[in-house]
Amino acid sequence: MSYKYIAPIKPLTTGSIKLLLIIASPCINGNLLVCTLKCFKMLIVSILKSSVKNNPEINMYLTLLALHSLVRWFVLASLLFAIFWAYRGWLFKKPFRAFDDRVRHITATIAHVQLVLGLWLYFISPVVSYFVHHFSEAVHERQIRFFGMEHVTMMLTGIIIITIGSVKAKRKTTDQEKFKTMAIWFSIALLVILSSIPWSFSPLISRPNFRPF
Repeated sequence: MSYKYIAPIKPLTTGSIKLLLIIASPCINGNLLVCTLKCFKMLIVSILKSSVKNNPEINMYLTLLALHSLVRWFVLASLLFAIFWAYRGWLFKKPFRAFDDRVRHITATIAHVQLVLGLWLYFISPVVSYFVHHFSEAVHERQIRFFGMEHVTMMLTGIIIITIGSVKAKRKTTDQEKFKTMAIWFSIALLVILSSIPWSFSPLISRPNFRPF
C-alpha cells in the first residue's frame, strides 16, 4: 500500500523545543532526579536540533520516529525497574524512602516525555495523514489502522494508567499502600504498552526494534 504526504511537515521551532521541555519536566526536588532529567532533555533537544539542518521536513519526521523508537526502551526499562522495586517494597514491607519516590516520579516523567514525542509524531506522520484523509478505506487496512488508531489509543491508555498510579501512590498515607499502588497500576500499564508495541518479531505489525538517526 502506498501513501503520500497530505500536508507539509513543519520544522522544529524554538517555541516547540521550549514547550517540550515545559511539558516533559515539571519542577521537582532532588539533585539526582534533576540531573537525570536535565541530561535526558539535553539529549532530546540535541537530536531534534540536529535534524533541521538539511531538508527539515523529512528529517524532522525521521528523527522523531527514531527518537520515539529509542525512548520506548527507557519507558520499558524504567517501568520494569519500578515494578520490581514496588513489589520488593510491598512484599518485604520496606519503608518508602526518598529514592522510592524518585523511582515513581522518574518512571512517570519518562512516560510523559514519550507521550509528547508520540503525539508530535502522530500529527506529522504521513501514515496518520493518509488514515485521516482516507478513513473509509484505511480503516480496513491492518497496518494503517494500527498506527492511525489502535497504537495511539492503547499507548495513551497505558500512560494515563501510569499517571493515575503515580498520583495515587504519592497520595497514599502508608508505605505499604504506596508500594502496592505503584506495583499494581504500573504492572497493568506495562501489559497495555507491551501489547501495542510493533515488535520486529510480531506477525501482525512489524517494525525495527531500533532505528538509526
